[in-house]
Amino acid sequence: MERIVESRSPVQTRLPLAARFGAFVAERFPFALAPAFEAFRSVSASDPGRDETAIEALRRPVSEALLRAIDHLPAETLGDTVPGVTVETRMQQAKGARRSRRRSLPRSGSRSFAAWS
Repeated sequence: MERIVESRSPVQTRLPLAARFGAFVAERFPFALAPAFEAFRSVSASDPGRDETAIEALRRPVSEALLRAIDHLPAETLGDTVPGVTVETRMQQAKGARRSRRRSLPRSGSRSFAAWS
């Protein structure tokens, strides 16, 4: 029987926040990487490093930029997502869910925030 050995690569700890955010999005939502990364870059002109206050200050602008990124989608020209639920209705539901998740996101001191903070 062949033994499989998992290689461990070193953790990259000095990457800018935009790169860490992009890696987080690529892991969780790879299909949304391009618009999410562009939304982040549109509101963060410089790297806040590991400054918790500066990272926290990006929370609302990044969230709002992400919502703007989906506003341009042609919902009215598409069919229902499921019978009786229009794409426009589903997009509004997604925006509402995004807003409520933003309020419950882990703060920068928590372990789950470590992915991109």
